[in-house]
Amino acid sequence: SIKQLAKENGWVIVGVSSINRSNYLQPIEFESFKESGGIEYTADIVLGLQYECVHERLFSEDGRINAKRDRLNQQRLAKERPLELVCLKNRNGRVGWGCLLGFVCEHRTFVEWEKDTKKEPLEKRL
Repeated sequence: SIKQLAKENGWVIVGVSSINRSNYLQPIEFESFKESGGIEYTADIVLGLQYECVHERLFSEDGRINAKRDRLNQQRLAKERPLELVCLKNRNGRVGWGCLLGFVCEHRTFVEWEKDTKKEPLEKRL
């Protein structure tokens, strides 16, 4: 019924879901979302936000849970956090893409971020 209301009124509906704690240490997938139920079936677009470090070799290795948690905590506590927005579903377009973002905590703002560059701090790009 929400989809019907959106269609009739030209609305855009945005739903937000949290991530299961057990999925923090791996790249985001549909199974990562808490109690999303039919969201992935009815939604036109599903995006996930994850820490960029989940692509590091450490996170593809078996075990080493404490090392993975330590690395994740490093990014979680940083003033400038490298994140990746991932498209898990796009009913009318390309899927599987990712967009690198930097989150500047002090300003609660996302900025463009490029991996492995020696650019000035993200905050200076606001």
